[in-house]
Amino acid sequence: MKIKLLLTFLLFQIPFAQSEITDKAVITSIFDGCMSEQTSAVKTGAMLEYCACYANKISLGMDISEVYLLGMDLLAAGNDETKRAQIALANKKLNEYLKDCISRLMP
Repeated sequence: MKIKLLLTFLLFQIPFAQSEITDKAVITSIFDGCMSEQTSAVKTGAMLEYCACYANKISLGMDISEVYLLGMDLLAAGNDETKRAQIALANKKLNEYLKDCISRLMP
């Protein structure tokens, strides 16, 4: 559901695509989506740091259209977590951001 709302919001932003996302609502949606993936195995503080890093990297390195297209692919994968992970890791930028931020989850 959160992805659908984000995609709807992003659809209206495409004409204003730029190389950096500066819209607070978009960045907050990315952050909130990340936080919703927290499990009991990850401490909240570590997850906050990881998601802040992840949202920041995306906002600085991707434009609205890239995020929109990635979101469409993830939405098409439905609830298949393996397929969603494959889509995310196949995106070179996102893969780099995940690698850069993953250390935030380590104790």
